[in-house]
Formats: sequence, C-alpha cells, structure tokens
Amino acid sequence: MSAILTRISGVPYIAKVGVLAVCYFAAAKASLLFAIPPGYATAVWPPAGIALAALLLHGVRIWPGVWLGAVLANFSVNQSLTLAAAIATGNSFEAVCAAILVNRLIESPLEFRQPHVVFRFALIAAASSLVAATSGVGALFASGSMPARNFLDNWYTWWQGDTTAVIVVTPCCWHGCARRAATSPRAVPKSSCSVDCWSLPSSQCSFLRAGPGPESGMHFPFC
Repeated sequence: MSAILTRISGVPYIAKVGVLAVCYFAAAKASLLFAIPPGYATAVWPPAGIALAALLLHGVRIWPGVWLGAVLANFSVNQSLTLAAAIATGNSFEAVCAAILVNRLIESPLEFRQPHVVFRFALIAAASSLVAATSGVGALFASGSMPARNFLDNWYTWWQGDTTAVIVVTPCCWHGCARRAATSPRAVPKSSCSVDCWSLPSSQCSFLRAGPGPESGMHFPFC
C-alpha cells in the first residue's frame, strides 16, 4: 500500500481523493473485524486518525475521500446504502471539524512537544469524535439496526475508538512526515509527506517529547 500511495504526489485532486478513499476503506475493513454488535463500533478506529492526518497535510478539500471510503466500508456491513451514507457523513464531518479546530487552536508548526499542545489536541480529538459517534449510533438506532438497550454501549465504544485513534494514529502519521522534512510540517512539500500521511509508520514515533534535542521524548513502539 505504501508503494502505491507514494506515487500520489503531484497527482490531480480526484486521484488524491480516490487514494484516500481506498486507504480509509482498507483500514476500516480491518478494524471492523473487531467491532461489537451490530458491527460498526470498535474500541480503536484507525481510519479516524488517518483521515485527520490526510486532511491536515493535504487540505480539508479532500474530505470526499473520507466519505467514499466510509460509505464502502459501512455498506459492506449490512448492504444498506442509506445507512452507510448517513454514517459516512458523520465520519467526514468529524474529520473536517477536527482539522479546522487543529488549524485554528494549535499554533503552527504542529509539534507534540509542549504539554498544552498535547492537551489541546486530546480535547479536539474527544470533541470531534462526538460527531461521528452521535450521528453514527443515531443512524443505527433510527434505522432499526440496533436496539435501544445497546445505544449507550455502542455510542461510548464508537466515541472511544475514534478518540483513541486520533490521539495515537494522527501524531504517528504526522511525526513520520515531519522527520523527513527539513522545514516545519505545515510548510513541507506534499511530495515529502506522501507516504507517511496515508499509512501508519511501523517504526517508532514521538508523541510527547520532554527533553532537549529532536530525538528525545516518549516513544511508542506500536507506532
């Protein structure tokens, strides 16, 4: 997947949207293997983190890629296009809201070195995840796909999964991109970020850096 996504640099807008849709769909299908009944909410939802990283690096205007990928993934669960579109709309709006809030509330360049930056980012993750969780579970309930007794459990699991993914996956993608850049992450050419924007690096990532120097801090081996 990384080899294919590396080639998106400089390609037309529609191609970037398509690549994001494919990556979102692939990550979603893998995540849905661990979903609780009725099959939509998971304890960790990596596509949410990937979507935010993509929008931060390539611009909010590629949000249709999130929507298309989410529609395909959710349609594969119960073959309902209306329900899939409703859930996908919430997923897309969540990513757009998170990207806008990050750009407005966190100073540029985006670096996870200061405690207040990490705290704000975590708050943005928790707040924006309310959108997808509420709209998604609401759509399931309204369509009759989920009984009322499972509403709160699914809502919390959905919210937790999106929040956790944004807090963990987005910084991993961003850090992988930033390590390749000679300038600040928001100013780098998109070509230098194309791989790490779309895929979760398998090496270490620095989520919080506490000491002096670019390599100090807390490392997470799962990133």
